[in-house]
Amino acid sequence: MATDDRRRLGRTIRLGDVARARSGDKGTGANVGVMVDSDAHYAHLREWLTAARVAEYFQPMGATGVERFELPNLRALNFVVRGILARSTRVDAQGKALGQAILEMPIAPPDDGSTEAPGDVPAAESLLLVERPRPGVVVVVLNRPERRNALSVRLMDELAATIARLSTDPSNRVLVLRAAGPVFCAGLDLVEASDVALAEVGTEGYARLLRALTETSLVTIAVARGVAAAGGAGLLVACDFAVAAEGLEIVFPEVRRGLVPAMVSNLLRGKLRDADLRELFLLAEPIDAARALAIRLVSRVVAEGSERAEADRLADLILQGAPDAVRDTKALLAELAAAATSDGPRIAREYHVRAKLGSEAREGLAAFLEKRPSNWE
Repeated sequence: MATDDRRRLGRTIRLGDVARARSGDKGTGANVGVMVDSDAHYAHLREWLTAARVAEYFQPMGATGVERFELPNLRALNFVVRGILARSTRVDAQGKALGQAILEMPIAPPDDGSTEAPGDVPAAESLLLVERPRPGVVVVVLNRPERRNALSVRLMDELAATIARLSTDPSNRVLVLRAAGPVFCAGLDLVEASDVALAEVGTEGYARLLRALTETSLVTIAVARGVAAAGGAGLLVACDFAVAAEGLEIVFPEVRRGLVPAMVSNLLRGKLRDADLRELFLLAEPIDAARALAIRLVSRVVAEGSERAEADRLADLILQGAPDAVRDTKALLAELAAAATSDGPRIAREYHVRAKLGSEAREGLAAFLEKRPSNWE
């Protein structure tokens, strides 16, 4: 940053104090996106985060030039950084480290003095609500009922980041995903999806969200009523368990909108029969909860209004298991699903031996022999 800029800045904050970022490679360059959660912060970044300042910041890493693009409906700035991956700064194939690097850039604080981190946005402004009904269980609520909880880029980013953050806390064991209002999720936000400039951003955001759900060490339980459509139905599939109210309708209408249900198909093909996939995707007709249960698209169907109680019951059962044993069992299933059949016995044996020699196995066996509840503290 130039001396004049530093003199104007005075007190500085990290860009990461008010924003979040993501990045990916683009040949020998990179796309680096910076997003904030308020109009005031966006106006401040438009003034301070110029292409020239970003170019100067990345110049020691080999950047040869920067272009800036504004996405006001997302409160985002996108920077195309040329030449930065041509040298040793190419940390991985996707250039993901640059998103973290830009968050260390010093900027002037907003005029209101606010430096709230994205995860600390007031509930009234947040698209998510986080509740902690009891130890070990965290509930994440999609909070966009006026838009049928449609998955905007901002909502997907918030949800993926929240899942990642909650997953790092060992005291969290179960994540329950539900929605405010009468509809679970209407799928991707079609207003954003119709914007060609946002098509790739939305696709990347949804892929990142599905990874966050499928790869978290937490046991995930989706609770759905009303409608789960397209990408919203994909959230059900990505969770370990899906509890459906008996009035739930699930639909994959993509082909009727000129789209392909590509992202969710990769999840569903490992769970459903090919014939059921063809029925869902090619006919694009809604199915009810009973049919969803029959084809194993959901785990449980309960009376309207009792879906949360059923999720609580499942969470209680999960909490009775040893914390590390539950996490390792989930990891084992994921590893076996991705492994060659011939590698299965070796992988299973490794998990078995590691668990058998652990402290949880000793406590579990002692509790069984002494006819008492296990103490997993």
